[in-house]
Amino acid sequence: MPGNGQRGVALVAVLWGALLMAGIAAGVNGGARTEIRLARNAVLNAKAEALADAGVHRAVAGLRDPDPELQWHADGRPYRMSFGDAAVVVSIRDEGGKADLNTGAEEVLLAALIAAGSPTAEAVALAAAIADWRDPDGERSPRGAEDPDYAAAGRIEGAGDRPFEAVEELRSVLGLGGERYRRLRPFITVSGHQRGLDPTVAPPALLEALGAVVPPGSIDGGSDGRFVSHSARRAFTLRSEASLPDGTRFIREAIVYLTRDPTRPFVMLAWRQGALDPMGPEAAR
Repeated sequence: MPGNGQRGVALVAVLWGALLMAGIAAGVNGGARTEIRLARNAVLNAKAEALADAGVHRAVAGLRDPDPELQWHADGRPYRMSFGDAAVVVSIRDEGGKADLNTGAEEVLLAALIAAGSPTAEAVALAAAIADWRDPDGERSPRGAEDPDYAAAGRIEGAGDRPFEAVEELRSVLGLGGERYRRLRPFITVSGHQRGLDPTVAPPALLEALGAVVPPGSIDGGSDGRFVSHSARRAFTLRSEASLPDGTRFIREAIVYLTRDPTRPFVMLAWRQGALDPMGPEAAR
């Protein structure tokens, strides 16, 4: 009988050992599957990013095509390409069709805010705040915001009192963070270098808003450049979105400046990952 008991104990020990080994094996297999899945996702994300980047460089080539019939247009229209089972959609916007945060007339800034969905009274105050942020003095305009207003709102940094260096700095202007900035971003630039808009490349929503805030005929009849300007056709925003069959997506946003130097035909002024749900000019329209 003792022998039978010992055999029973041994059997139980063997069973527990088998269960333990099975648990370890399951854990190892589960970890391996997780690692494989993460590696696969990393590969797919890298592929989508590379394709989106390729779309940007294809758009630059399209802008520089010497044949006017083949040149790509900078009016926001989509250009679609296929790379095997992946799809890439590219759009281009001339920076001359946007409100320049540094040089744009206050009425042009106001039009951009209205086009982005701000009510008129709110847009007037925000346009004045932008003008106060970029001017070198500390004098507050009637509807604007200077250092005391920022301090009252708990913002110790105050107004910039200098030109904007990047569009993202607009979030530093009192009242222009979060959703307001997200809606406004497609209509603004720091690369246009002009007071007005070029109506041949500006988003329709922006032109409509400008027509509502400037004197009649200022757009159609031309102006001194305060409301209507001609783009230099040198700076462009490129947006390239790559999509893979499994749903993986990547968006590249770049601002490119086309030079006249054959040894350096273009310069990238900005290179960033875009949002997957942007509020573009077409959506705002």
